[in-house]
Amino acid sequence: MLYKFQRPRSDKDRPIAMTSVAPRTPAPISIMVVDDHDMVRTALCDALDAQPHFEVLASADTAGVALEMIREQPPDVAVLDVRLAEVSGIELCAAIVRSMPAPACVMLTALDDRSTVRDAVRAGASGFVRKSSHLGALFEAIESVAAGRPAFDAELTAGLIDDLRHPELRRASPLDALNAVEREILSHLCDGLTNRAIAGRVHLAESTVKSNVSAILRKLSVSSRTEAAVLAMRLHQDR
Repeated sequence: MLYKFQRPRSDKDRPIAMTSVAPRTPAPISIMVVDDHDMVRTALCDALDAQPHFEVLASADTAGVALEMIREQPPDVAVLDVRLAEVSGIELCAAIVRSMPAPACVMLTALDDRSTVRDAVRAGASGFVRKSSHLGALFEAIESVAAGRPAFDAELTAGLIDDLRHPELRRASPLDALNAVEREILSHLCDGLTNRAIAGRVHLAESTVKSNVSAILRKLSVSSRTEAAVLAMRLHQDR
């Protein structure tokens, strides 16, 4: 027996397999930028917004403002500067991960030592990008973490893997007790800068720098800025 098929008169009459469906355009990756340097923050937002697959929802210059914005409208990815006034980007990352359905956090920083990366990983960061990298590296990191993949600098990751595989080869250092902000302030102590000069470099209040210096001396078990600087230089040479 022969069957005669009638030509469908409209998409509504077509079999499902024959119905034309327009391809779905994936939603852009939503982003928040947190950096306390106005020029850097604005430049980052402009560069990210210029990408058709990114959408900058908001930006903030402090951890408190960032947390409020994220609670109101969570982005897919938060790009956080490691060094923020009062509360570090790493501490902000930990707060984001603890307190809400968390966006993936990418840490953006000029500090690229292993200790800073370890702090970022412990805080729950999904990626770590050096400020000296090209913008493409940041774009790739955002895309990776939005897809659920980590995005850490290959050289730094290799160093961390070596630490895990061969812990006996890595001697414990008093510097490991310092957080990212304290390590940056210590580097300026090594240059012989005063608290006021350091405050200008790291964009913190002079009183905040003074408190951090006291914490550094306590954690390194030294009694003066000079001793702290000498110890830091010696430990860096030994590593």
